[in-house]
Amino acid sequence: MRKSVLWVVALVIVAIAGGYYGWTRLHDYSGEQFRAGLDQWIQTLPPGYSMTYKTAQYNVATDKATLGGVALKGTAAQAFDAAIDEIEVSKPSADFATAWAQAAANPAALLPEKALPVAGSIAIRGASIHFGPASGTITSAKLEGLRLYPWALLHAGVPSFAEVQATVSKRSDPPKLEDILPLLRFEASILLGIGYDGYTVEDMRMAAKMPATPQMPATDVTYSVRRFGGNGYDRGMRGDAQLEGGTIETAPMGTLTLERVSMADMQLQRPLTRLLAGEPLAPEMLDGFALGHVEYAGMKIKTPDGKDVPVGTFSISKIGFGHGVPISGELSYAGLKLSKALMPDQRAQDVFNKLGLDTLTVSLGLSYQWDLDKKQITLRNVALKIDELGAVNLSADLADMTPGEGWQARGSLSHALLRYDDTSLADRAFKAAALEMNTDPAALRQQVIAMVDMRAAALGDSPAIAAVVAAVKTFLGAPHSLTIELAPPAPVAFSALKAASTMPPGDIAALIGLTVSANK
Repeated sequence: MRKSVLWVVALVIVAIAGGYYGWTRLHDYSGEQFRAGLDQWIQTLPPGYSMTYKTAQYNVATDKATLGGVALKGTAAQAFDAAIDEIEVSKPSADFATAWAQAAANPAALLPEKALPVAGSIAIRGASIHFGPASGTITSAKLEGLRLYPWALLHAGVPSFAEVQATVSKRSDPPKLEDILPLLRFEASILLGIGYDGYTVEDMRMAAKMPATPQMPATDVTYSVRRFGGNGYDRGMRGDAQLEGGTIETAPMGTLTLERVSMADMQLQRPLTRLLAGEPLAPEMLDGFALGHVEYAGMKIKTPDGKDVPVGTFSISKIGFGHGVPISGELSYAGLKLSKALMPDQRAQDVFNKLGLDTLTVSLGLSYQWDLDKKQITLRNVALKIDELGAVNLSADLADMTPGEGWQARGSLSHALLRYDDTSLADRAFKAAALEMNTDPAALRQQVIAMVDMRAAALGDSPAIAAVVAAVKTFLGAPHSLTIELAPPAPVAFSALKAASTMPPGDIAALIGLTVSANK
C-alpha cells in the first residue's frame, strides 16, 4: 500500500477547503462567483494533477460550501484516480489563501507554532481511490478544526513528492536506511505541518495485490474498518485514537479480525523536527519519542480451512527513549488459545496428549525502566502464564548499566526474584512420565525426591544448599509454588557471576544471596 499517494489526495482536499477562498472573500460570493473562483483555483494545481466537479454551492447564511461529484486525477510521479460524491466545508477561513501566500513569500521568517486555520470542519461522503495495484473506498469522513503550520510545510530542503518517488525508486542494492531519508523528511513536514481537533471515518475498505518475492508468492491483501477516529492531534503530538471492527484478509494465508484498537498520548514532535532539519539517521534521533498506550483487543485469526483461533489482547505502553536507547516500556499479551486440533504435526499434538489437554491459554508480560542517571535497570512482572499449567514471574534490579557496546561486562546484579506458581504442570508431568515408564505416578514422584537427596550430597553441607534442597523436596511432594531469590550483600558484577561457575556451591550461594522457598 503506497501511503504517499493518500497524502497527496489529502492535501488536495485540504487545498479545496482553503485554497480557492482566497480569490475573493466568501461573504461576497454569489453561486456564480463561487464557481468562477473555484475554476480559477483549479488552474493553479501543480502539473500532473487535475480536478473536476459537477456541482458547487455556497450558503452565506450557514457559511458552508458544498461540492458534488468531485474527481481528482494525478499523473505525475505516481498515478491515481479519486472520486468523492460530496465535500462539505463548514466555516472556511476566508483569509487562508492570503495568509498562505504571505507565508510562502518569506518562509525564513516563519515560527514553528504559527498556525493557519483552514475550516471549522471538512466532511466527505462516498469517496473512492485507485492507484497502481490498490484501491479503496470510504463511506464518510469528517475532520474538525483543521489547521496548517507553514513553517513545516514550507521548510527549506524538504523534497517534493516527485523527488521522493524518484529517490525511493533508485534505492541501492542492498537497500540502505539512508535510501528512505527523503521520504521520511517529506512525511515529517506533513506530520509537523498539520493539526486538528478531531476526526471520524466510517466504513473504510482498501485492497491491494502485493507482488511476488523470492520469499513469498503474490498476495491479495484487503483490510476494512467499520469506524475509527481520534482527537487532539497537533504537530506530531497525538491524543486519543480508537478503531472498531477491523479486518485484514490475506489470501491465501487467512484473516485477522480486531474488535478494537486504542491509542493514547503519542509524542513524535522532537524526532520529526530532527528529521525535518535533515539530521543523519541515528539512534539518538528517537530521543523524545513516547507512546502512552496502544492496545489491540479481541484479536482472532481464521485459518484458510475456516478454523477460528482466538489470539487475545496485546498492549504496549509507557514507551520512551533517551540517549538513543529505550528507557521505559510495558508489554502485555493475554488470551492466546493454542488448540491441539490446530497443531501442524503429530509431535506437537503428542505434547497435548501427554499432558491430557486440548487447549493451552497463553499470556505474557513485562515492565521495564532504565534510569540512565543512576545507571539502574528495573525489570518487573516478566511473566509467562499458561492458565492450564502454571505461571513464571521474574523481577530483577540491575546496577552499573550504561548504554553502549560491552554493557554485558559492565553491569551488575543487585536483586532478582523468580517465582513459579503451579496449576497442574507438575502432576501432569509425573503422570506422563509414569505412563511412558509403565510405573505408578506416586512411586515415580518418590524416586525423583530420592534422586534430589542423592544429588544434594555432592553439593556439600552448606546450610544454604541444605535449605534449597529442602524447599525443592517440599515442592515436589505437593507442588504449589517455588520461589528463588537472589539478594547479594552488594551488587555482583556480571563478570563475577560468570567466573563463579568454578566456585563451590556453598560459596556461590553466599555470593549471590540465594534463598529458595516452597509453597509460600
